[in-house]
Amino acid sequence: MSNLTKPFLVPWFPRKIQDLDGFAEKVLEFGEELDADHPGFHDAEYRKRRADIVRLAKAYRHGQVIPEVEYTEQEKQTWKEVYTNLRKLYPDHACREHVHIFPLLEANCSYSPDRIPQLHEVSKFLQGVFLFSLSLLSLSSLSLSLSLSLSLSLSLSLFCI
Repeated sequence: MSNLTKPFLVPWFPRKIQDLDGFAEKVLEFGEELDADHPGFHDAEYRKRRADIVRLAKAYRHGQVIPEVEYTEQEKQTWKEVYTNLRKLYPDHACREHVHIFPLLEANCSYSPDRIPQLHEVSKFLQGVFLFSLSLLSLSSLSLSLSLSLSLSLSLSLFCI
C-alpha cells in the first residue's frame, strides 16, 4: 500500500476552544507534584502555594475571566527585584520588538516593579494588539505562581522574529 492510500490517523485535536477545558485537567493533573530534585520539593509552604494556584487553574474554563492571584509579600519582593534588574538590561540586550512592546505593557497592563500584572489584564492587551489571548492551559507548561508573569514578560521576546 502506498503512502497516499494508507489511512492517516490524526491524534486527538480540539474541534472547538471549549475542548481544551478537559485537556487542561490532563495537563495540570500532576501540576501540584514536584520531582524530588526540584528546589521546592522539601518546602511545605511552597508546595501549598503551588497547589493553591493549580486549583485556580483547574477550575478555569474557557470564556471565564482568568482568575486573579493574590501574591504574597515575598512574591512581590521577588517580582520587584527581577523586574528592576531585567528592566535595566532590556535596552542593550533585548530584541527591538521587546524593547518596543515593554513600555506598552507598562502603560496598558500596569507592569511596574511595585505590581505584578494579572494574567487577564495581559490577555486583554494581547487580544487587542495581536488578536490572541491567553488561557491557563496555554500557560500550564510554564512554572506556576509568580513565574507565570515573569515568564510572560520574558517570553514576549518571542515576537522578535
